[in-house]
Amino acid sequence: ELVASKLFEELREARTGFDMERMRMVVRRQRRRLLEFAERRPTDALIDAVVRNFLYAPREEALQPGEAVDLAADVDVLPLYADALNVDERCWVDLIDRYMLSRPYAMVIGRPSAALATKIAADEKAREEQQAAELGPEKLAELGVALEQAIEFNEREIPEEVLTSVNVPSLDKVKAVPVLTIRGVGKSIGIATNSGRGISQEDSDFVLAKLRDSAKRANAEALHVD
Repeated sequence: ELVASKLFEELREARTGFDMERMRMVVRRQRRRLLEFAERRPTDALIDAVVRNFLYAPREEALQPGEAVDLAADVDVLPLYADALNVDERCWVDLIDRYMLSRPYAMVIGRPSAALATKIAADEKAREEQQAAELGPEKLAELGVALEQAIEFNEREIPEEVLTSVNVPSLDKVKAVPVLTIRGVGKSIGIATNSGRGISQEDSDFVLAKLRDSAKRANAEALHVD
């Protein structure tokens, strides 16, 4: 019961002496985490925004340039972090007041119950005993044999002819996944040596320009990209 009251107490205390330096540190940390997530799991980093745009973004009868702009804005949230770094204290306090302190809320309290855990275990044991009594010894033995046969069937060895029937392609015919590695600090961001095989020069230049533009808008002279 004390969680909600304690939370609102902390929020009221935070708004009276809002720590802007810590807030900027949090924004920069979240930005770094997003970049790392996009580097390690790019599909997961983008899929939510793509699906959200597909479901809810406005659509025209014919494809319009504005749709591509909306999609790019949904996917590229780095400019939002740059904007957040420039938000003043009054704006953060207003957000706390508007969306946390002034809104109605519902609180669900969950309490662990030792008595309920004991009852659930006892009910399950009684159900199993009742089912065993209804089936009888002969049916239980029959079902036991069926279970053992199913386990034996599922754990059998895969025939050698099945494993060797799948053609193994030559390594020379396997296309490698194109990887573009970009490294640098601040304005020295550039493409790493021997990186970008299979990626067109146009695409490489586009990615590099986007990163440099993001760094410039974030005003991050010491931005490290790897």
